[in-house]
Amino acid sequence: MKTVYVIVVIAFLAALSQRYFNGAPLTANAVAINSGSAETAAMALESLHSNPKYADYVDPESVILFSTSWCPYCKKAREYLNRNQIEFVEFDVEEDRKARHVYDRLNSDGVPVLLVKGKYMDGFDTDRFAQAYGLR
Repeated sequence: MKTVYVIVVIAFLAALSQRYFNGAPLTANAVAINSGSAETAAMALESLHSNPKYADYVDPESVILFSTSWCPYCKKAREYLNRNQIEFVEFDVEEDRKARHVYDRLNSDGVPVLLVKGKYMDGFDTDRFAQAYGLR
């Protein structure tokens, strides 16, 4: 009975995600799968910086986290950044339409997505983050 319930809940959430995000459901990325291109990061930073809502606290040297509240890898990234006292700006792409628009332009298929000092990082991995941020 529990298995059927879990399957029904998963199917419901998938359908809701499909409807809410116009056929582009978010997934949680376990591992960083794409090394970031500077062009992708620059485009996102330019979009954020040109928006008066974000311009005051987004700069090329910042760490920007595109996330959702339910994503376990977003939570891992958030906890890592806080634990290591790394300042970052977080955008919940389910709650913030303008941030979602920027996220959509990144052509990612899941969360988290990070912009780390001008580098694009799809998913979260502590070693790759440390390298991109300059900790190693």
